[in-house]
Amino acid sequence: MPKKVARELTTRGLNVECNVRIGRYYWDIVLPDLKVAVEINSFEYHSAGQEWIRDHWKNNEAILLGWCTLRYTGHCVAHHLNYVIDQITLAAEPDFDKRYYSWVGYWHKGAQPPPLKPWEQPGYEHWAPLPASPHDGQERPTA
Repeated sequence: MPKKVARELTTRGLNVECNVRIGRYYWDIVLPDLKVAVEINSFEYHSAGQEWIRDHWKNNEAILLGWCTLRYTGHCVAHHLNYVIDQITLAAEPDFDKRYYSWVGYWHKGAQPPPLKPWEQPGYEHWAPLPASPHDGQERPTA
C-alpha cells in the first residue's frame, strides 16, 4: 500500500522518499520539502499491543521533532486513495471544508453508529400505538 501512495504523490510532482528514519523510527513515506511523514497501517502489522504502543511513541517523537504526521489504514488507501492523496498534498494548508474531513466517520462500516431502533427515532412518541380504549384506566398521552 505505501508504494501505491508514494507513486501517486510522485505523479503530482512531490518530492517523495520511502522508509526514512525520523528520530528512532522509520516512516513509510516522507515528503521532506513539506516536512510531512506518512504511515500506512495494515491490520497485520499495527494491531497487536506492542506495535500499537510503539506507533504512538513513533508518532509523538516525529511531532516533537517538528514533523506533520499523517496515518492511514490500508482500507483508506484501498477505498479512498484520492482523498488520502489530496489530504497529504494539502497537509501544509488543509481545507477543512473537504468531504474527507466532515464524513470520515462514514467511510468505514465499523466506525458507524448502529442504526436507531424504532423507539429511538425522532417523533416516535407521535406514532406510538395508543391504548385500545380510553376507559382502560390509563391516561391518554397528549400531543
